Amino acid sequence: MLETFRNIICNYVDIDPEDITEDSKLRSDIGLNSFDMVNVAVDLESEYGVKIDSKEFSGLKTIGDLMKYIETIK
Repeated sequence: MLETFRNIICNYVDIDPEDITEDSKLRSDIGLNSFDMVNVAVDLESEYGVKIDSKEFSGLKTIGDLMKYIETIK
């Protein structure tokens, strides 16, 4: 799952995929802006066949948080 997240995120920011860990903060460590976050959410919805709630998504801070969230809604 982490590898999939890395691939999706690296479509939007210029970061080495290996630098993305479960503890990486979506905004401060990875550098995702609001527009990037929307695109990542859409890609994750498509990849995992889920519907992401925008309010819940905006409260997620790390890759690990995001992974746990996707697991709970799958």
